[in-house]
Amino acid sequence: MKENGIILIDKPKNITSQDVLNILKKRRANKYGHSGTLDPLATGLMIVLVGNSTKLSDFFLKKDKTYIADIALGKYTDTLDITGKILFEKDVNLDVLDEENVKEVLKKFIGKIKQIPPIYSAIKYNGKKLYDIARKEKKSEEEIQDILNKKERAIEIYNIELLNIDKKNKRICLKIDCSSGTYIRSLARDIGEALGTCATIFNLRRTEIGNFKVEDAFKLDEINLENNIYLKTEDALKNIIDEKIYLEKKRIKHFVNGVRCTVNKDDGIYLIYEKESENFIGLGEVKNNRVKRKYIESDR
Repeated sequence: MKENGIILIDKPKNITSQDVLNILKKRRANKYGHSGTLDPLATGLMIVLVGNSTKLSDFFLKKDKTYIADIALGKYTDTLDITGKILFEKDVNLDVLDEENVKEVLKKFIGKIKQIPPIYSAIKYNGKKLYDIARKEKKSEEEIQDILNKKERAIEIYNIELLNIDKKNKRICLKIDCSSGTYIRSLARDIGEALGTCATIFNLRRTEIGNFKVEDAFKLDEINLENNIYLKTEDALKNIIDEKIYLEKKRIKHFVNGVRCTVNKDDGIYLIYEKESENFIGLGEVKNNRVKRKYIESDR
């Protein structure tokens, strides 16, 4: 029987998120998906969805995230990270890298802000991913910038902690707590500009997604056919959804078949359980005191 649930993976450097899924498929046959891409340069926490749980991608994708970002100052690349082509370099005024001054600059980025994404990203413009436009279409810098300006998005930076200043190598290291949809590469670019120079990501590590932490994740070489790597869907969802609804067995049949059931609950997403057995059934969405099926744990 194929399993449902999630696997917390600590992604290594220099492989894609899709590479991670391909490796898992070779070791343990199943259906896999993920809830948020990490660039090849980046390491750290990936939530891999297994079996029917692949239908829940959006629920995990929208969670807040924490990153450790090592930013190289004075360099600007086309990908906004060190793997890209250096487009230009600028001097770095080492006096600007005074700890108090850097902290003051970082404060300007905390809160709800607008962000222009990198051209090398999976955001779509006219049905095409931006990185495909960058790689396959001959567009001028002005045309590219016009496209990016149109894809500006609202994000929120909850906190930026300055971990280290390396004046010798012209680098700063930050811990960033942010909303879903934040591009750390773009944030690094903008922080570089605010420091009077330019910047690119040197190293990036994702340490948290919602309540999930990289310390609880598996390395790829720890995964085999025998070990218990799955976190049950129910347990994973309890990390992000608090409220529950218990339905009698008769009404569970209606719910599973897509029939809306009357409940005395506020609008929102709920964990659904069978009242008699207390078995987890799936997720339901309540609107106007009626709950409809959003996700079923297994075919019934």
